[in-house]
Amino acid sequence: MENQVNLDSSKYEELLRCLFILKDVCTDVDIRGGYIRQKTNDGSTVFEIDLTSIVSNLSIPIDKVKTKLDYLKWFSNGQEISIKTIDKYFYILNQVNEWEIQKVDLEYLDNKFISQEEFSRTIITDPEDLIISTQISKYVSDGIRIFSNSNNVNSLQTIFTGSVACICSRDQSKTNFAKFLSDIPSNRELNSSTNLVIIPFIIDHDGDMNFSMYDVGNYIVNVFSTTVGSIGINLYTRAKMIENKE
Repeated sequence: MENQVNLDSSKYEELLRCLFILKDVCTDVDIRGGYIRQKTNDGSTVFEIDLTSIVSNLSIPIDKVKTKLDYLKWFSNGQEISIKTIDKYFYILNQVNEWEIQKVDLEYLDNKFISQEEFSRTIITDPEDLIISTQISKYVSDGIRIFSNSNNVNSLQTIFTGSVACICSRDQSKTNFAKFLSDIPSNRELNSSTNLVIIPFIIDHDGDMNFSMYDVGNYIVNVFSTTVGSIGINLYTRAKMIENKE
């Protein structure tokens, strides 16, 4: 069966930005029915990206995505781009050029698509379990990205003190400490801390980021929501809550 979508240059650019976000944390990208829902290589983060406004319900498995991005970027040059799928192949076309790519067997993808059923079993976000709901400005997330890149930091901490929390980080040598957000209201009185994966804070995105934390009993679920252009992106991480030492 043949399916095709035609993208103007702005829509194609948004698609490329989403793929570039994944290139350093995912080997492969599996677009299934217009959605990306997959774990990063280290398993720490689940990306959920709704691309249906760009690629409709196309399914496009892209193996070794990092090796294909420069050519995909070159293809645009401000032109309208068509993406076509036929059986075992998909095609990228502009007014002059055509790129035929054989679809990889889905079993060989390192980053497999997560079904809605599987996702609902592992990511639980009951409103009754909500302990933090706040907004992280682009200014703050830029600061986190700069601090982490400069100091080789791969995680942050959320530290609860009674009814408030803060988000902070310290480098491995413990010579640099940064507090990025303070006095975040908590729905529960806690004297605990939990780690935050750095990935949601360092990705390319536009505007502010919504951050929610859920205490589901055995672990914490963190949800980050932001946008790339008109595309909504959700990121999910899990962690343990540890009681603070006096």
